[in-house]
Amino acid sequence: MNLWNRLGVFWPTSVGAFDFAKWLSWLFDSNTMIKCSDIIIALWALWYSRNLLYHEGKAQTVAEVFIFIQSYRNEIKCIQERLPCSLPCDRIPWKASPLNVAKVNFDASFSSSEQRSCSVLAVVAIVGLRFALHLSLRSIILEGDARSIILRLLDRSRDISVLSPLISEGKSLARNFRDFAFMCVLRFSNRAARVMARKGFTVMLDSFWVDEAPPEVNVVVEDDRRLLKPHRGI
Repeated sequence: MNLWNRLGVFWPTSVGAFDFAKWLSWLFDSNTMIKCSDIIIALWALWYSRNLLYHEGKAQTVAEVFIFIQSYRNEIKCIQERLPCSLPCDRIPWKASPLNVAKVNFDASFSSSEQRSCSVLAVVAIVGLRFALHLSLRSIILEGDARSIILRLLDRSRDISVLSPLISEGKSLARNFRDFAFMCVLRFSNRAARVMARKGFTVMLDSFWVDEAPPEVNVVVEDDRRLLKPHRGI
């Protein structure tokens, strides 16, 4: 209860006897939206702390978990304040990386009879990291719309899924860069990479476009530029 006391979350003894679903439902019904956000972050932090203890034998103190929750909450607040959305959320175009930082976008294409495979997307992400190292890039952002892959790469704990070897390799490759970040975006923001992947699927051979991209990719890139800097008529 010490952590919940620090967060200002309380419940009667009778509620404490509820099963998890009823207990959580009662908390959400009895607290403000902001407090509910704290509860969600706290549950995630406790789940992470439990996994850390189980898999790596590292025990976190209540103070450490509380600080993590506060830091995560403040990070979300800063992002919301610094990144106002002037376009519909499903129409946000690709954006260039900061100065002296390269952005590596990745995606994969499959035949109509196949489903989008997490393992294939993980392999493509690794290929992107290797390609960036081959080009001697020192600061990169690996960006894609494969949320499950990005979240696994961001997770500091040991991955225990079937993707564990691929995720471990991706994290190991990333440490070769001076600066690196993993970023998950909407599919619309990653459509140039998706069109490139579709084009590559039809070629059936390893291909590299250096000076010029395929025409269909250029169309998407120009559309992204138009959305970023819309024409203003007189």
